[in-house]
Amino acid sequence: LENLCQDEIQINRWNLSSLKTVLCGSAPLGKELSKRFLHKFPHVINLIQGYGMTEVVVLSHITPLNMPNDDDSYLGSCGKLLPGFEAMLIDEESGAVQNEPWKCGELLLRSEAIMKGYLNDIEETKKVIDSNRWLHTGDIMYFDSNNFYFVVDRKKDLIKVNGMQVSPTELVRSILFTIFILIYF
Repeated sequence: LENLCQDEIQINRWNLSSLKTVLCGSAPLGKELSKRFLHKFPHVINLIQGYGMTEVVVLSHITPLNMPNDDDSYLGSCGKLLPGFEAMLIDEESGAVQNEPWKCGELLLRSEAIMKGYLNDIEETKKVIDSNRWLHTGDIMYFDSNNFYFVVDRKKDLIKVNGMQVSPTELVRSILFTIFILIYF
């Protein structure tokens, strides 16, 4: 979608006026890219993002159909938890369950749709599925007051700085913001 938003030649190459629904299941689009896409393609009614992984069979989260495009609060999210799934977010430092909106934690999922384990690999299975059948996804997320989930980072990508787990994404944002301040002020 990023390339399509930037490439006027590709946009004008085909008649995309009948395009009403776009489903994205890759890395999170983010709010800004979603807004740009909807601005370029105002006839799109549904910009749907989902979240899933091989261990979950298909999807555990998806954007509901017919969300109003003028309400951008859900844009950039991977949607809402689907029926048949349980989810909880676990704080990386304390191990506490994060059951308040806007609090980040590793996403854990439980469902009959989740694999029983890796074929012939009990040790790897034990690393991701605990004794209560919770799948530890390794994805850091939060949910908002409307129960839309937002991917923040990958647990494996976190780095330790002064004894704290720091997201490289947040670190890059801080550095870019600092550079912006230095250049413009």
